[in-house]
Amino acid sequence: ARIEKNGGMVASFPDEPPPEVSGKGRVFLADQMWPGLAVSRAFGDLVAKKAGVIAEPEVKDVKISPADFVLIIASDGVWDVTTNEEAVEICLQHAESKDAILAASDVVFRARQQWEAIQAEAVEEGLDAADFSIDDISCVAVY
Repeated sequence: ARIEKNGGMVASFPDEPPPEVSGKGRVFLADQMWPGLAVSRAFGDLVAKKAGVIAEPEVKDVKISPADFVLIIASDGVWDVTTNEEAVEICLQHAESKDAILAASDVVFRARQQWEAIQAEAVEEGLDAADFSIDDISCVAVY
């Protein structure tokens, strides 16, 4: 509701399933196909702000248990091509050593591989790879 009230819309790019199917939408300026941000909260994106994106974080207190072994904080460029389960699986590989830097690096590496595969597929289909730029792929893991 906040996005629409502030001049934005939630939709998907033409090559993506619609939000009603995927459960994931992107924020666009009304009746335009940009900026296409996959999150509704961000800081520093002045165009997305015009579409109702806000910088104020949503804060939730959660009691953690020993089963909650890793916290993964990542940019939308990671989550666009990586499921929660995939990111956790990657971090599980480093759970014994608790090497958070290596875990985060591997999450970013995998996301980059996915983005490069998307570019390669676009080229194979005769499209310009530059139209399929690699989104910001940042990650922090905490054990």
